[in-house]
Amino acid sequence: VGPRLVCGLTTTDIPAYLAELPEIDLVLMVSTFWFYPELRSFPELWIPFLRENAASSSAKLVVMADVVTCPNGLGLDDEPNEVGPQAHGAQLLGFAAADAVAVELSEDKPWIQRLFPALPVLPIRFVSTVSPLEECDVSPFSARKGLIWVGSAHFDNQKAVEFVARFVLPLVRARVGKEEGTLVVVGGGTDAIESLKGLEGVHVMGHVSDVAALLALAKVCVSPTLYGRARFQTKHLQALARGVPVVTTERGSLGYHLTPNTTHTPHTHTHTHTH
Repeated sequence: VGPRLVCGLTTTDIPAYLAELPEIDLVLMVSTFWFYPELRSFPELWIPFLRENAASSSAKLVVMADVVTCPNGLGLDDEPNEVGPQAHGAQLLGFAAADAVAVELSEDKPWIQRLFPALPVLPIRFVSTVSPLEECDVSPFSARKGLIWVGSAHFDNQKAVEFVARFVLPLVRARVGKEEGTLVVVGGGTDAIESLKGLEGVHVMGHVSDVAALLALAKVCVSPTLYGRARFQTKHLQALARGVPVVTTERGSLGYHLTPNTTHTPHTHTHTHTH
């Protein structure tokens, strides 16, 4: 799978490579095993080897989890059809075997520390796709129009964008008119969502190479995150960096340290509204 090959090494090459190193002080491991719940997680595979390998036996092992499969401690049955108890348990076992854990959501820290009181829980951000604000082409707000929704076409996202297109957009069009009341849908596979085809005011773009250019044309980014794994939504940063207000849910604002049902106005004059 992709993560195993990101360094150009195969699964069988990695032990040989590690064995050649004279000393290893720190190991960071990211495991996207919820995509493959039938496979052993990276911590399950590598922590025993790293503990026994002479070069890494005293190294600090940090398990990095951009998505925690037991979201905010809500329970092991939160997403049984997608990842299942096996993936939940595998991640907890990885935490227990590590020297520290790095997570994206500050909301996850309390419940992890309740389970593992001696385990350091560190913050981490996976935001390499976001351009710095000073490098962004920010259009005047008055020159923009319509709504934009960004995301791939997995099942949870389909439910979210269908909700916006069928129930939210008609209300917007009734209020601001057909010219301003449009919805641009961007993301891989969205052009195959049958329920969006033929809806008035909905423009489905599918996969595009430059999402930033479309964000810069929109007045509002809508992101009604209701389902799926609790995680830090990087796409909200992409919109905010271009001066585009984001309307999302409490679940969609996780990691941003926001108060529900309020409008937040940072110094960059961007807004995030959670409701």
